[in-house]
Amino acid sequence: ASYTVVIVPLRNDLNTLDALRFFLWVKKLRDLEREKDLLLMGVQALEQVRYRLFFHPEDISTTTEELQSNFRNGEIRKVG
Repeated sequence: ASYTVVIVPLRNDLNTLDALRFFLWVKKLRDLEREKDLLLMGVQALEQVRYRLFFHPEDISTTTEELQSNFRNGEIRKVG
C-alpha cells in the first residue's frame, strides 16, 4: 500500500486549537487508511477462496477428506 505524506505549515503555535484539530484529522485519516488496507486484504482473501472453490473444487474435497480422516485418527494438525 502506498501512503501520501502531507506537510502543512501551521501559522501559529503548535499548542493552538487549530493545531490540535489538524493533528486529530491527520490521525483519523491514518486510521481510515489502515482500516481500508485491512478490508482490502480481507476482500483479496475471499476472492482467492472463491476462485479456488469455483475452479478447483477437487482440492477442497480432498482437504475435507484428509481433515475428516485425521480427526477420526485423533490427529490434529494445522492446514496452511
